[in-house]
Amino acid sequence: MANNITVNIASGLTASLATNEVSGSHYQVFKMAYGNTASSTVVSSTTPLPVILSAGITANIVNFTTPIIVQGNSAGGPVTVQGTVSVLGVSGAPIAITGGIPLTYTNSSIKVYGYDGNPFIRSALVTVGNTAIGVSGDALKVYLQDINITASINPIIYVQNYGSTSALRVEGLSGGVSQNVTVTGTAGINDTNILTGMTAIYGLMTTLNAALIASGAARPSVFTAGRVTATTGVTWLLASGYTSGSGVNLKASSANTDLIYINSDGAASIGYELDPGQNVFLNVINLNKIYIRAKSSTQIISYMAS
Repeated sequence: MANNITVNIASGLTASLATNEVSGSHYQVFKMAYGNTASSTVVSSTTPLPVILSAGITANIVNFTTPIIVQGNSAGGPVTVQGTVSVLGVSGAPIAITGGIPLTYTNSSIKVYGYDGNPFIRSALVTVGNTAIGVSGDALKVYLQDINITASINPIIYVQNYGSTSALRVEGLSGGVSQNVTVTGTAGINDTNILTGMTAIYGLMTTLNAALIASGAARPSVFTAGRVTATTGVTWLLASGYTSGSGVNLKASSANTDLIYINSDGAASIGYELDPGQNVFLNVINLNKIYIRAKSSTQIISYMAS
C-alpha cells in the first residue's frame, strides 16, 4: 500500500485524498486553516493557529533540578526585557554578589578598554563648574593669568645674517617683495679682501687699455673726412697717409657717371667696383695703403675715417 487514495465522487470523476498509510490502514491528512466567513488562512510557521486563553495559567514545576535556560529565540538570542525591571532576592531585597578574591595592583592584572574595544579610554576635562576645557588640534588650551615675570635683557643687541660666518645682508622688503635701498652720504668699504680685489681689477684694466691702444683696438677720439677726385690713372686716397683706429668708410658720389675701382697694390688693374652712390667700409689703419682709379673721365669719392 502507499500514501494517498483515489475515490470516485461521480461517474467518471475521481478525487485524490491525502492519507498516510500505517500498517495497512489509511489515516487521512488534514490541513488546518482559520478565518472568518469567506476568508481562509492556512496554518504555517509564519501564520500559526491563534489561541486565546480565557483565564490565566498557573504551572507548578516540581522535582526539577536541572537549570532552566531562558533564551530569546531558537538561535540563542538575548531575552528582551522592557519596562521597569527590578531583580529582588529573598524578602524583596536586591540581589548582591559577595565573596570572591579582592583585586589589588600588586597581585592582579587588570586591563581596561574603551567603549570601542581599543586600549584608549577617552575622557573629558572640565572645570569645577563642569565647563569643558578647550583644546586646539592635539594641544590643550592653557591660559596664564596673574603671572609676574622678571627678566634681565642685555642692552647690547647683536645683528647678524643667517649663519654666524656669513655677511650681513641689508635690503628693503615690502609685502615679501625686495625693494631698492638708497644709501646717502659717504659709504666706506672696510674689507681687506674687497679692496685688494678692486686694486687688482684696476691694474688689469690699465694693462688691457694699454694693450688695446698698442694694437689699434682702442676706441678713437678723433676722425677725418674729405673728398677725392679719381682719374683713369691710379692714385692714393690720401697721399700723406692717416692712421685710423677702426677703419674708413668710402662712398662714391651719386652724381658719378661711371665706376670707381679700389685696390691696395697701386697697379692699374681693376679692383673693387663702386657704382655711383654705393659705399663700402674698409677695416684698415693706414689710409695711404688705399688706391683708387676711375673707369672713365673723373669721378668723385668721399671718405670718413676714425
